[in-house]
Amino acid sequence: MLTDHSHQLLKAAASESLQRIQMDRAKAPQRLKPLLSYIEEHLFDPTLDVNQLKRSCNVRDNSVPIQFHSAVGRPPHGYIEDRRLETACRLLGKTDLKIWQISELLGYSSIQVFSRAFSRWSGQRPTLYRKKARRGEGGQDPQTQVAGGFFDAVTLRRALAGELPSKEASQMVERLVQLYPTSSGRSVKTGGSEVAEVDSASDEDDPGSLNPVTDHPEGPVLSAIEPQEVSLLTRAQIEGLELAQQIGELEKHPSEQRHQIVTEMAMSSPDLHNALVERSRELADENPPLAVELAELAISCLEGQDGEMEAATMAGLKAGAWIHLADIRRYGSDERGAEQALHQAEHWHQEAGENPTTEAEIVRHRAILRRDQRRFDEAADLFERAIELSRELGRDDRVGELSTKIAHVYKELGNAKSAIPHLLEALQREDDGRKKLALYDDVLGAYIETEKYEAASELLPTAQEAALALGNDSDRIRFRWLEGVILRDTERFVESEAVLQEARDEFSEIDDAISAALVCLDVADLYCRQSRTADLEKLSASLVSLFSDLHHHREALVALRLLHQAAEERRVSQVMLHNARLTLQSTQHLRAPRL
Repeated sequence: MLTDHSHQLLKAAASESLQRIQMDRAKAPQRLKPLLSYIEEHLFDPTLDVNQLKRSCNVRDNSVPIQFHSAVGRPPHGYIEDRRLETACRLLGKTDLKIWQISELLGYSSIQVFSRAFSRWSGQRPTLYRKKARRGEGGQDPQTQVAGGFFDAVTLRRALAGELPSKEASQMVERLVQLYPTSSGRSVKTGGSEVAEVDSASDEDDPGSLNPVTDHPEGPVLSAIEPQEVSLLTRAQIEGLELAQQIGELEKHPSEQRHQIVTEMAMSSPDLHNALVERSRELADENPPLAVELAELAISCLEGQDGEMEAATMAGLKAGAWIHLADIRRYGSDERGAEQALHQAEHWHQEAGENPTTEAEIVRHRAILRRDQRRFDEAADLFERAIELSRELGRDDRVGELSTKIAHVYKELGNAKSAIPHLLEALQREDDGRKKLALYDDVLGAYIETEKYEAASELLPTAQEAALALGNDSDRIRFRWLEGVILRDTERFVESEAVLQEARDEFSEIDDAISAALVCLDVADLYCRQSRTADLEKLSASLVSLFSDLHHHREALVALRLLHQAAEERRVSQVMLHNARLTLQSTQHLRAPRL
């Protein structure tokens, strides 16, 4: 467990990052200030992500992430990652905290997730970074000058996204080219400079090493590159950097000019297509219209290369490109466009000779689309087929992901019994601690719904142990809450009431009033089963009083008043409790009063 001393070290290490957030907030537009305030206050919360940020600040405008990017130079998720990992640099360089302790302090779900994020962000593993920092070899915050032979990860990322002046970005790429080592004696012209070719096998010296250019989920990134370290780069990677920079410049032009520019950039290999697809994927959350446009341009690149490669190979590439376009359109809520794109993907899939991998992807994306369309019966059949195909291909990772999705579809269909085996399979395959905890929650909920209380009681201690290991109070209390529900449903009323009251009080202590109110509804259910009408009336009155002055909880207040009126008239039913629970859950993203 983390100690008070650990949290003091975090506070000291985070001071500069928090000051940066404060400075950005001071100069940001008024509508972005609440988001930056929330990030400052909750920077290291495990639950902090873009969706949580938008919910907590009551943001529904899809243009806000774009404005955020424009104001501070990074989209929200990248900005949060930068501030966390800057702090990680200081903790690694200036403290003796273990890597797992730093991971937990920063809010990562596991040491593996933290290590991957840090490696992709900085270009080196946390342990290597710490060794260099202690030897005084540049392991401190990666904020060095291009002229000195170093590359700041954030600045290079901005350069490749077209966010820096073209002269400054060009100098950065030129410097990278100049630093390229001459290990084989062969040289090529790249960006106007003569650089040496390096055997791509040099990356295989360390099988666990991460390629700092190609392995970053948000695009090419490189950090703290010194002349003696650039052997990680290959000629293809340098060309990839330049291509990414060109795409960044492309985004600055008006939409009507982009197709012509891409036509002029077209080459006889799928590199440009691949780069456009990757950039489209990165923009899906922050700028859906541009993400769709880049996906369409990627398809046009392939159409311009007909005849350059074998027809079946080209058809396979086109099938994949149309699948990606379908996914981006669906993400942007264009379900009709997604359907049309999947139809095109099927056409090219047949032209390519019906590759099993492509078929599995088409079925998977069609299942997800049917789920979004709330056509759950069709979605369930398609997910079953996608799981079958993934098993045949040996894609265990995909089987786990699809098992989670089909379980949620069965839940929507009210078929918890069919969801259980899929949830158990997903649980068996999941390695991420945070996702595993959510699956424990889902399995226990399904067990309770299907009255499999013995199975729920057997699984509960394991789930509670996992929640304790992650150190999140909300998760720990939630599983305590479920324990109370199981005790109530097995008619162990005295024990149940004590556990539920404890869960309610603990939710109140961490200022989660909606969850506390939901626990109160389970207590009300218990009172209803025992015909304790006076206690039920008192409990419902306290909830009405609590929510009465909050206009943004109006629907919850109406439901609670109806419940209270029924309690006064001694006619509370399970249906009323269920409706009140659904209404409270729908307002869970709004700030509630403290119980």
